[in-house]
Amino acid sequence: MKKVSRPALIALSGVVALGLIGGGTATAIAMDTDAVTVTTDGQVQNVSTRAKDVQGLLDQLNITVGEHDVVAPALNTKISDGTAVTVKVGKPVTLTIDGKTVTRWTTALTLDDALAQFNLDDADNILSTNRSTALGREGLQVSVTTPKTVTITSKLGTTTVEVPGNATVGDALKKAGITLDSLDKVSAKPESPVSAGQKITYQDVAYRPIVVTSDVAYDVKEQKDATLPKGETKVITKGVKGQKQTFITQVYLDGKLVSNNHKTGEKVVKQPVTEVIAVGTKQPETSSNNSSPSSTSTAPKTTSTPSTTSSTPKSGGYSGSCEASMYWQGQMTATGETFNPWGMTAAHKTLPFGTKLKVTNVANGKSVVVTINDRGPYIGGRCLDLAKGAFLQIAPESAGVAQVTYVQV
Repeated sequence: MKKVSRPALIALSGVVALGLIGGGTATAIAMDTDAVTVTTDGQVQNVSTRAKDVQGLLDQLNITVGEHDVVAPALNTKISDGTAVTVKVGKPVTLTIDGKTVTRWTTALTLDDALAQFNLDDADNILSTNRSTALGREGLQVSVTTPKTVTITSKLGTTTVEVPGNATVGDALKKAGITLDSLDKVSAKPESPVSAGQKITYQDVAYRPIVVTSDVAYDVKEQKDATLPKGETKVITKGVKGQKQTFITQVYLDGKLVSNNHKTGEKVVKQPVTEVIAVGTKQPETSSNNSSPSSTSTAPKTTSTPSTTSSTPKSGGYSGSCEASMYWQGQMTATGETFNPWGMTAAHKTLPFGTKLKVTNVANGKSVVVTINDRGPYIGGRCLDLAKGAFLQIAPESAGVAQVTYVQV
């Protein structure tokens, strides 16, 4: 290595000394600034500053600190090389929560972060703005619809469910496991929105069609028969009841039958057969010294007590045997008189009004004398309908009908 002589070293030292003397001011100036980092709402910038504190640094950068802004470190903190300053800008967020409006301040950068600060970050909340929306100094207006708790009462009991804020009454019923149809009764319209704490009453309505089968009465038709004695009858064609189906809709409320009379139609499935009865017209033979049977037609109505069995039959008068029935329903008789159910009267299809008959029960020999003042009966095999009072003289009420013989007296 080549060595430098002593005179040369002395000369070099002088040159260095002159250089230092000439550049000292510039070096001193450069060494008087600090390198700092300023982060404003996530935006980072590197700054060289002569500011003595944080407030002076922000003034240098034209950053105005509002009352809702947050600065760290504090504004009076001294600046040194490498200082990091963070500025979080306060933003107003106007919230309309379930119809009520309030303004809150936040330094969050996104709506989602702000909602977390406000305890409104429930995933079931419905927002008018996307959760990821960035927040600027001007702030944001947001509508928030929170979940609703409603109470539902049905035949199964009472249950409480939580539904989204925009849910309907129908949605709440579905959440409670209730299948709603158009017939069911609900205390609120299914399409209406729910409200917090709402109480809903549900009733299940069901229609059930049934078919009821019943008899159709047959008609009775009489035809004159000259071969039968007058007053006698004979069934030519026995009447047969028909059948019909009646269609009814039953209404059930919560499983209980509440209506059973909603008739929707009917259909005859079996036509009835008309009963044809031959009515005798042959006049009985009478002796010349006996009065005509028709002479009794003007006999007055009688309500007397029953005659004894000693009544003498009228020679050549009306007679016969048949089944006698009992009737007691209040009505007008064929003579125009008011029917007396306890009178000693009877109905016959053809005998003249006022005709007196001695009627004897074949089974027990008991007899009663009655006066004809009505028409009937019109049931095959029966020729007399006795008023209840007369019938009880020869048979018990429970019998209803009795096989009898009769003779004019």
